[in-house]
Amino acid sequence: MSHKEEALAAKVEALRAEIVELDAITEPTDEQTARFDAAITEADEAVRELDTLRADVAMRAEKLARVNAADTTVIREAGFSAPNVHVKRDAFEGLENVNRASDSDVIARAATAIESIQARGFNDAQRDHATGLAEGDASIARHILLTGSPAYRSAFEKVLRNPEMGMGLLDGEEREAMRAALSNTGANGGFTIPFLLDPTVILANSGSANPFRQISTVKTGTADKWNGVTSAGVTAEWLGEGSEAADASPTVAQPSITAYKGAAYIFASYEQEADGQLVGQLSTLIADAKDRLEATAFATGNGSSAPEGIVTGVTAITTSRVSPTTGGTFTSASIADTFKVANDLTPRSASNASWVANKAIINLIRQQAMAQSSANSVFTDFAVGQPSSLLGSSVYEASAMTATVTTGSNILLAGDFKAGYYIYDRVGVEMRYLPVVTGASQRPTGQAGWFAFFRTGAKVVDPGAFRVLKL
Repeated sequence: MSHKEEALAAKVEALRAEIVELDAITEPTDEQTARFDAAITEADEAVRELDTLRADVAMRAEKLARVNAADTTVIREAGFSAPNVHVKRDAFEGLENVNRASDSDVIARAATAIESIQARGFNDAQRDHATGLAEGDASIARHILLTGSPAYRSAFEKVLRNPEMGMGLLDGEEREAMRAALSNTGANGGFTIPFLLDPTVILANSGSANPFRQISTVKTGTADKWNGVTSAGVTAEWLGEGSEAADASPTVAQPSITAYKGAAYIFASYEQEADGQLVGQLSTLIADAKDRLEATAFATGNGSSAPEGIVTGVTAITTSRVSPTTGGTFTSASIADTFKVANDLTPRSASNASWVANKAIINLIRQQAMAQSSANSVFTDFAVGQPSSLLGSSVYEASAMTATVTTGSNILLAGDFKAGYYIYDRVGVEMRYLPVVTGASQRPTGQAGWFAFFRTGAKVVDPGAFRVLKL
């Protein structure tokens, strides 16, 4: 806010207070009545001047956004020996105006920022993933710009290395970057980690056997819930000449996925904190903790205090359950049960199906196939550590699924994950600092802690796309 705008706003407030005070007088004097009328006129003029000033500021910001978004490619005509010149602007310039900039400008700047950042371990797949998120949601693009600037990353590292004094060590540019980022993310008493370290934006290599993100549909946003629309599709028909078409209106569902809070507690000794050893490990520590927590939730989460697990959602529907030939068993003679699951899938689901099971169950199926001398017809790459295909569909290990063969166990799942299971990430991982970690006796341990939290949800949006073998 400029000094002139502040002065005008203060004038309006003062006049408003005076008008309220004069209006409360039941029997005003002639002088008070005249002053009341004059104050009304002055306030009206001040409000118009303030509105005009703000409109001018907004117009300048819009013009600046257009200038920043302009294509500055200079094409040299034939006959000139000079090469074509392409001038690229800094994507992080003028971030104080990013919340007033147009969505198209913000998205373009975020894509430029992602392309230009050269970070250790930031590969092409991660860059493409982040760019796709930015292009699909302007609010995510703003998050990337505000938490990805060199000034914000520098400020974050200073605060992380020295949480109690770090804010006082920031220069003007770093303080402004921190202020802009916090105003956009709504952090309260904590700090949003730079998007390069954020596992909700950057794809991280899976440390556990958690295949669900790579085979399911993943949605990303900045709201607490994701609301979508799904449909089983429209039914087509053959019609004779002059025949009336049947009503083939699709049944539309509107799934809503709540993002539940997950948290990771990271602590280090004062010596590690002083040496700054935590900064380089932060991304790996958070991503690993998040991945292991999700591996269980995406398999068996209850859907009320954690994301709904695929097994939880599918087994709740009777028609999606397949019973074994012999209840409670899965022996060398049970190879037919795997075929029963495959045969029970709908044609549409079967064409895009994947298998998911605990490694122990996958190996049991391998033993069954060997016992029946049909190994090569059941698995592809039978001799490798993890077969790539089971009965013609991709197979994945899910360490959080049960390995126990007993009555009631849900041991083998197949279906179209892209169509039937959605995961929702709310972008942004925030951190809080705990300066003193105490032991069981509430005495200091010589350590400090960082409490990081994120929000993720998941839901089975089409149970009919799956079949599970329930013993």
